[in-house]
Parts: sequence; structure tokens; C-alpha cells
Amino acid sequence: MLRSLAVIFCTVIPFIIASNAPDWMLQSWFFDWDAPGSLFPVPVTAQCETIHITWQRGSATGPDGVSPYYLQIYTSNYAFPFILPAGPDPKADVTIPFAPGTLYQICMFDSNGNNGGCQDVYTVYANPNTTTTCSNFTMPTNTLSAKLESPAGPLSPYGWIPSCTDLSVTPQSGTPPFTLTIAPSLHPPLNITSNDMSPIKWTVSLSWSSSFFVSLVDAKGITWSAGLLHSGSGDTSCLSGSGSNKLGISVGATVGAAVGGLLVGTALSILFMLLVFRRRNSARPMKRRISGMHLGESEDHIEPYRFPRTSSALSSPPAVDGTTFPSPVHISSTSHPGKHRSRMPSEYTSASVHTLGEEHEVDHDAFTSSASGNGEDPGTLLQLTPVIRRPESGINGMQTHSRNPSRSPSIAGELNQVYVIHHDSGRAPVSVITSAGTEVVELPPGYSQDFMPSQSSSRSARSKSRPTSHLRIPES
Repeated sequence: MLRSLAVIFCTVIPFIIASNAPDWMLQSWFFDWDAPGSLFPVPVTAQCETIHITWQRGSATGPDGVSPYYLQIYTSNYAFPFILPAGPDPKADVTIPFAPGTLYQICMFDSNGNNGGCQDVYTVYANPNTTTTCSNFTMPTNTLSAKLESPAGPLSPYGWIPSCTDLSVTPQSGTPPFTLTIAPSLHPPLNITSNDMSPIKWTVSLSWSSSFFVSLVDAKGITWSAGLLHSGSGDTSCLSGSGSNKLGISVGATVGAAVGGLLVGTALSILFMLLVFRRRNSARPMKRRISGMHLGESEDHIEPYRFPRTSSALSSPPAVDGTTFPSPVHISSTSHPGKHRSRMPSEYTSASVHTLGEEHEVDHDAFTSSASGNGEDPGTLLQLTPVIRRPESGINGMQTHSRNPSRSPSIAGELNQVYVIHHDSGRAPVSVITSAGTEVVELPPGYSQDFMPSQSSSRSARSKSRPTSHLRIPES
């Protein structure tokens, strides 16, 4: 999950940062001062010539213009723009007073900051009528000081800067906040606002040889400008990016969808991990009950078979050559007195050993000392399960002894005896006591009725019907 989140983060965050680049303003109207009937505008103006500016909404897509309107005139001779009122009507007459050779560009704004775009760069030439005079525009009483830089260092006000590189303007005076305006020719402007004196950077997202002016204004309306600047040759990767993609989805919607997808993916990943963790935890208690539960700690414990211990109980099958077959022995618990003994009938109180039909008592201390000597809990139930092997000489049939030893059939042939000691409740593995060449058949331990009802019930029924048979006799 962490790797997936890292991939999403590295993919989305750079896109969001790139999308924070400022957008070009939408144009709200169009204006020009072309002579009526002219097919192509001629970007020249005589000194002291009066131009007749008109504007109209046309096919502009920006907000409606709100009067009064203003003309912002950039020139190549002054380090500040001239701001002239254009009045409320959709027309204005302006006399150009600049000296011959001056380059100027007019942009237009309304009272709400909406724009009508910027016109082409015009050049002033000397008026043929030498007697024509005009007064200059009013000069501002105060101007800002700013430092213009490119990645290569200080930039000339008339310099060329490679496209897709950063143009930096650092205020040297004035009162924040500052607004940097990028004003290309025949294009809507772009505004960038800064709340301190730190450098204001803009990536030159203009094609090769495009001309533009830059201006800076502070909170008091004091201005500074530089130009005419040009975009030089360089990287063009930034020219394909804009404020919206080809599908018409806005940057805000795209960024919102990306962040939302990141949050939803993170939430789903966390939920999936919680479900997997909960499932693993729910499976562990059942596994502990089956493999590692101590007897007497819970009702759902594993309990081995209990065999009769009276003289009338299950008798061991007779052996040949004096071999004895003791019945299974139950070692009573000392750490949990009465815990398991209370479940046994009173007749299961002793065990006996039979040799050719004769009955002898079993030494229980030998088993008790053996269990204690191995470091096991004295309350552990040990099950000694007699397992019968038919010798190769063959025995036609074999039966378990009934409660009456006198009814036990005689068995001929050699017979070996094996004891399988089950260590339940998480004890050591099964111990097998046998002689060489003996076949071992293991009987499974019994389970309490609470833990496995179906098997316990069937086993109880078989125990009642056949109380004397707990031996597995190989079939002939």
C-alpha cells in the first residue's frame, strides 16, 4: 500500500504544482484605432498625431466591462507606464506626444480590472507638419525601483530571454502587496500578486520572438515598467500547457479530482488492511483451542479416552510365554483435584494386569513418577493404548475380553504389545514404547462433548454399548 501511495503522490503533486501557474486573463472587449476602410493596420504613428480609439464587446468571453475605462500605455523611453482615463463611452481620442523612434503599446482596463487586451507595438515617426505641437502626458511624481533578472543574471529592459525560463522581478521599493503585469502584444495580459518584497517569478510561456512589456504596481498605485522585451529561442515544453486541458475541464476541477482520488484510495487501502488484520485475529483463538489449550483452563479442552480401572473392567488380551498386558492407566491430577475424576464413574478406580487369565494389580506409582520425572504437569492425563499385532504365523481370530475373565478366549502364537502414550494439551509429541518389528496402530484421543458434539455423542453411544472394548483388532 505504501508503494502505491508513493506512486500516486509523485504523480499528482507535480501536476498540482504545474497547474498553479497563473492563467492569462480573459478578454472582455476588443478595441483598436484603425482608419475606416483600411485592410491592414499599419503600426506607425506620427508624433502629435491623434488616434481615435473605439471598443466593443464583440465575441469576447470575459466579464462585461464596467466604466470608467483606462488606457495603460507602455513605452520604450520611460521606466513606468502612462495611465490615461478613457471615459465611460466606447470611444476616446488620444494624442501621441512621444518623440520619434519611440515604441509604445496600449492596453485597456475597466474599473473592475477586466481587460480589453493589448494592441500591437507602434512606432512613432516625425510629423511631416513641422508646425504641429502637442504637450506630453503628465509625468508621475514617484516611481518604483525594481530589479529585472533572468537565469543568466541581470536582464536589460530591452533584452531577449529564452522561452520556458524564469523571468524574475524583485521590488526594491514600494509597499506590498505588489502586482506584476505581463503584457504581450496582441494578447490579453497576465497578473501575478506578491505580498512581500521577495522576487516575483514568471515562466516565459511565449513563442520565439514574441514581444512584451512588464510592469509593477504597489499598494499605493506607484508603478514601474520595462520593455520592449522579447522571448528568445529555447525550450518549448511549457508552451503546450494552459489553464485548461483539451477536454475543457478546468484546472480546479482536475486538481480536485486528483486530490479526491488520492484520499479515496488511501481510505480504501486502510480499510482493506483493517479487514485483513481482523480476519487473522479472529482465526487465532480457534487455532489455540485446537493446538495449545491446557486441560482444565476452559470447557472446550481436549480430553483423552478414559479406561476402566476395576478388576471387572477391560482385561488385557492374554499373552504367550508369560507376557503381561496391562490395561490403560489413568494418572489422577494433583494440581486440579477432582476436576477430571468427577467425570469418571466410580467403577473406574483401579486397573489390573492379566497374565493368561490371572489378575494382578498395576503399579500406578511407576507411571506417576515417570510423568513427574519428565518435568510434566502431574495433572496430565496419560493414555496407554494397547495395540495388537498379528504375528506372521497367523492368528485366525482375536477378541477383546469381557468383564468376566473366565470367559476370555485363549490365544495361541506369539504376540507383542505396544503402548502409545498421548501427551495432550500442548505437551510433548506422542511417545511410542515398543519392541523391534512391532506394528503400531494408534487410537485418536477423545474430545469433550462441548468441543465436538457429534463425535462425542457417537463415541458415548459406542462406549455404553461396548464398555469393554477399547482395542483396535487387526482384521484377518
